[in-house]
Parts: sequence; structure tokens; C-alpha cells
Amino acid sequence: MDTNITSSTRNRTFSLYATKLSIPGTDSNNVNWSIEYGQIIYQLLKKIINLPVDKKIYTGDKNDNWTMALEKCELNRTNNPSYIRGYFSCTKDGFHTQLLDNKTFERTPNPKGLTQNEIMRTAFSFRLKDGLFTLGEYKDNIATAKRIATYLNSFIKKFVESEELQTDITRISFIHCISEGFLDKINSFDRLNSASITMEVPQLIEENEDSFSTLNHETSGANIGTVTIVLKRKRGDSAGLNISKIKQWITKLTDLYNPIKGELKGCPHVGNTNKLTINGVNKCFKYSLKLGTDGEVLLSELYDKIEQINENCESIF
Repeated sequence: MDTNITSSTRNRTFSLYATKLSIPGTDSNNVNWSIEYGQIIYQLLKKIINLPVDKKIYTGDKNDNWTMALEKCELNRTNNPSYIRGYFSCTKDGFHTQLLDNKTFERTPNPKGLTQNEIMRTAFSFRLKDGLFTLGEYKDNIATAKRIATYLNSFIKKFVESEELQTDITRISFIHCISEGFLDKINSFDRLNSASITMEVPQLIEENEDSFSTLNHETSGANIGTVTIVLKRKRGDSAGLNISKIKQWITKLTDLYNPIKGELKGCPHVGNTNKLTINGVNKCFKYSLKLGTDGEVLLSELYDKIEQINENCESIF
């Protein structure tokens, strides 16, 4: 659960992602988004919503017992730009904390049963003009971007095979939008000696979808987790790494995979440090939001922030 700011508010972080669609016969580096594909995703979400409860649930295993399911989605056309919004309902084992009497200090078991957990809401949106995916995240969040992608892809396969959905989308993935100023920090160096980027690569792509070929031949099909790539200047090279090329390199990599952190080393301009560790690569917004009587953040509060983000954030391409 989140740390309370007051007794009536709770923290929420809204992370921004680019929605990448894999389409046969197209460049796998391309996001491939269009308003028409946005409408197909809306159709997909509505079909999931209409399934019986037991058919739309996604769960963990016995060692990590959690449950998530798409609970609601709607097409918001009242504002420009238009976007799809909704939320996942999530639960997780481990919320059965003891109760403490604030007068007697007696600890007593929580009355919930072994299969009962608090319901948490994870709000999201897809912006129709460019596929900006906004996800409301929090501590112990179950509906992560990676799980949501897996969830949606399983239903794409199911509905296409049963001819309930007509689409050439074969896979959806979400790539972190880069924080403002991340690449600008490279300009603090007079000479750049090395640059590294650490990325989350849960599953390398197949060889026929070439985009990471240098590593793909060695690790195809491996569940790697994270990969760090480091570029260093040649010994005796007084110019160092080409800063504009490094910007392009980082941009290309982070268009394909989720960046976690970066590190830059070199000879800085006056007043700057010779080493920069750049954390918080993904673009996000943090808010303190009001709670309802159930102790959960009000859905209206989540939706208000999502609307604000969709209206104010620039296009991602």
C-alpha cells in the first residue's frame, strides 16, 4: 500500500509509455500507431469487458499469488484529444496485516479470509492521436505495463483465432517515454568518454524481427531481465564520443526497450561533474489524490489527472 501523505490522501504516479504495435510486413522499429488502430484496441478492450469474470482474470502463480482483470473502459470524446480510459481491478496476497488497537495496543488478526484481499484500482488511458499510454502506478501495483501487454496480447490471439476481432496487430508492447532533460545532460560534457544505458529486456525479439541483432544471436529466447550496453572512446582519441551520435543511439535503444538508468563519464564543462548517473529515465507525474470512504483513491481523481495528462503532454512522434 502507498504511504499516506495525510489520512485522506494517497500517492499515485502516472507513468507515460509509447504504445508499440507489431504489424507483419512493417518495420519493427516503428510504433505503427494510427487512430484506426486505436479504435481496434478499444474494440479489444470492450470484448474483454464483456467476458464472464472467470474468463478475463489474469493471475500469478502459487509463489506470487495475485489477480488482475480489466474492469472498465470507455472512449472519452468530450475533450481534445480523444482517448480511451479505464482501470484494472487488482488484488494481492500479503495484505492480511494485523490490526492494532490504538488504546490497548492489542494486536488482533485481520478478519479477512485467506482468499480475500483489498481491491486496488489501476487507471490507464490510450490517447487516440498517437498511442500515448498513461498508467497510474503505486507501491505493490499488480497491473504493470508488462503484465498489461501480456494480458492484451493473449486476448488478441484468442479473438483473432476465433474470428471475433479483425486486425493485423500481432503484439502490443509499451516503451517508457524519456524524461524531459534526460538527453540534455549529455551537453554538460566537453568530451564524453563513455556512455551506458541499462534496459529492461524481458524477452529478446525473434531473429526475423531484427532490432537487437548484436545480442540476439547469442541470447535468442532467453529471459534476460536487464541488459546494460556501454560505449567507450578509443584509447588516445582526444575528441571522445560524438555527442550527437550518442543522443541518437540512446534514443533508438529507448524506442525499442524500457530504459532504467544511464551513466555518462567524461570531461565536463566548467561547473559540471565528470560523472552523471541518470536515474528516473521514464517520464512520469506524481500526485497526492483524495481517498473515498473505502480508503481507496477516488476514481474521479484518477480520471481527472489522466485527462490533464492527455490534454497537456506533447505528441510522442
